[in-house]
Amino acid sequence: QKVGDTESGKRAVPYRKTAYNVGKNVTMSTVVATENFSTETFSSRDEFEKHTQTSVEASGKYGAFSAGFKVTFGSDIKTLEEREAALYSHTVRLWKLTFEVNPANATEAFKKRVDDLPKAFDPGNPTTFFNFLVDFGADIVSEVTVGGSLNYAMTALKSFLSQTNTLDAMVKAEYGAFVSGSAT
Repeated sequence: QKVGDTESGKRAVPYRKTAYNVGKNVTMSTVVATENFSTETFSSRDEFEKHTQTSVEASGKYGAFSAGFKVTFGSDIKTLEEREAALYSHTVRLWKLTFEVNPANATEAFKKRVDDLPKAFDPGNPTTFFNFLVDFGADIVSEVTVGGSLNYAMTALKSFLSQTNTLDAMVKAEYGAFVSGSAT
């Protein structure tokens, strides 16, 4: 069930020739709108795994992303002795939706269930509180950034690469052909 009333009082908010219905308790901001492109090249699988861990701000033991290389590049290359790998990332952030968390913005169902809770927690009879948390959760999402990301990955034989034919240039050209629909 919903904690916050994000539906009532909807109004049309225009963005890039489209109108979006946004509730009165929600703020839509396009100040966050950005578009980023980046290219990373890797001469080893370990470099790719370190990059992946860093880009998702992962913690834990090294090697947790070892299956990621095969998924990303479509092959299970243990070492990149004869090949180089590249990853081209295109990330877009369109807008941010923010919900002001305060009792006035809560749904009627949530307010009623809060009123129905006992004034004190009874360890001998926790069911009412547990059911409340099952229905509404323990966290409230008050902000969402809308956007997306597309990663384009490729490998190339090192013998095919040169100063004028770099993997960086190849992955950018391939990505451009891919998104324009003219890849061969």
